[in-house]
Amino acid sequence: MKTKNSIFKFVTLRSVTILLMSFAFGEALGQSGGKTEPMSEKPPFSKYTQCRWSMGISGNGVRSSSPPIKSNTNVNPNLTGRTLKNNINFSPSLFVEANYGRWGFITEVGFFKSTIHFDAENYLSKISSFTTVKINENQWTSMYMQVGSCFTITGNKSRLTLMLKGGIVNNISPEMMAMDTGSTNTIYLAEGKMDVDHDGDWPKNFPLAISGGIKYTYSASKFIGIHFQVNYMQQLGSRNHIITYKDLSNVDFSNSGKAREQVMQAPDIEYKISPPIKNLMLGIGISFNLVGGIMDNDMGTIRK
Repeated sequence: MKTKNSIFKFVTLRSVTILLMSFAFGEALGQSGGKTEPMSEKPPFSKYTQCRWSMGISGNGVRSSSPPIKSNTNVNPNLTGRTLKNNINFSPSLFVEANYGRWGFITEVGFFKSTIHFDAENYLSKISSFTTVKINENQWTSMYMQVGSCFTITGNKSRLTLMLKGGIVNNISPEMMAMDTGSTNTIYLAEGKMDVDHDGDWPKNFPLAISGGIKYTYSASKFIGIHFQVNYMQQLGSRNHIITYKDLSNVDFSNSGKAREQVMQAPDIEYKISPPIKNLMLGIGISFNLVGGIMDNDMGTIRK
């Protein structure tokens, strides 16, 4: 897993380098091989400003992590450390961007999933003969909405955009519920919120998040572009959850009848899980130019 994590970080860093080099190369190529207008035909910068509205969709690979939780009670030693697996998950996102000159603003919405470091399937397989499984979902689902500013450097047929955004995240926790087939009062696996006395605390239900990123857009035509982007998003506050299950270390499974009674009497283990706090995103997508042209600052009109 460490190898996958290292490879993803290596690819992300190299992607940022490639984006910067691609923009520089495209700009140099455009200046050397492209046609240039006479100086007299170029509009003065003080009188004309480029403006543009665009939107786009992206497919991102997301590597999420959460800090280790050290306060677990009756902890299974195999489950200590970080509560998320080092998986790389897919994340679709949609953005709308408006630029006036080099500055502008951007709005983005999207979601992604992250897998918790808890093998519920293996646990339930040991007690499957006398267990009814109601729900077994082992992933966080995080939906986010962010708004921020952007700074764009425009080249011949390409744009390089730096982004800084902030917003909220809705973390939907994993759902797990398994009980004894003969008694609904005997719970073998359950998931729930922590800090139950603060259910109405808005910042914990919808934690704030900030993100920064870089995006390279190549204009395939006047209205369509292909973009590559790297983003890093960090949540500033979140609600931890807890998984409660039975300690099976002293259960004799050679006798199913005795095993069932031993599982009922086994002590509970509480395993605290945290949502994805740190998220690194590497993506590619398509951009659509909705409105674009040169703004006449004196007349207040757009010349396409």
